[in-house]
Amino acid sequence: SAGEIFRRSALSLNLPPGIDTLQHVLQLICSHTLYPGPCLAELSSFQLVDLLSLNPVDLVSYSIQAAANRADEALDLASRLASAGGRNDLEDQSAGDCVDLMSDAKDELDAVVSKLSSMQGISSIDSLRSSLQDVKAWMSSAMSYQAACSDGFELVPGSATWSQMQSNQEYLAQVMGNGFTLVDALAQVGGDLGTWIS
Repeated sequence: SAGEIFRRSALSLNLPPGIDTLQHVLQLICSHTLYPGPCLAELSSFQLVDLLSLNPVDLVSYSIQAAANRADEALDLASRLASAGGRNDLEDQSAGDCVDLMSDAKDELDAVVSKLSSMQGISSIDSLRSSLQDVKAWMSSAMSYQAACSDGFELVPGSATWSQMQSNQEYLAQVMGNGFTLVDALAQVGGDLGTWIS
């Protein structure tokens, strides 16, 4: 059974007692982020097979892929708002700016995912830290773009559509913040899953 496979995987990884399913591992890892609920929801959305094939670089990459997916949603929503027209100049400017900013954020997140995929197999924590310097810079840029988009929408009066954009931006900020936290954890703890959980 799948449960038995996870239990055997947990034993072979020397995980603490009670941490014997993939869901337990994700809950434990996400408990160290600022937003455990979104972290768990986003990581759980990926088709993770078993604990033996799971590694922290993959988890971080999945977290950033989730942020990139959410940035795509934000870009789509901003594009629809920008093309809808019929609003005042400030609303039009905020929507147009947000399209550009979310496009830039998405580019930065895509660069992070690409860099993380090139880091598979790096075991030295010093090598990981060195490789993650660019990742941290790109994540910071993406988060700045997202914050600027969100700030622009705070200046416009709220309609249902604008409220939807603000809600989207708040959730995106949480997912991106969690991703940054996991990138930082990877730099601090390294690429051994047992170290992340113990």
